[in-house]
Amino acid sequence: EESNKLIPLISLKKGEKGKINTICTSQTEHLKKIISMGIMPGMTIEMVRRFPTLLCQIGFSQFALDDEIAKYILVSIIN
Repeated sequence: EESNKLIPLISLKKGEKGKINTICTSQTEHLKKIISMGIMPGMTIEMVRRFPTLLCQIGFSQFALDDEIAKYILVSIIN
């Protein structure tokens, strides 16, 4: 079940999954970094770890994200 409420990726708790809805930044540098990691709207992302850095997973790929980047990725929580 997918929630209609959008929250920044940085707000997901460890183990929670969200569906990426939008990337909300006009800063080209941030957009390039996000897109280069393969993060696109419609994908399901899981918060694997929150500390010392955010570790997220899409499919079988895991990657670390800066808080600065994660706040621009808006997701709806999947229950």
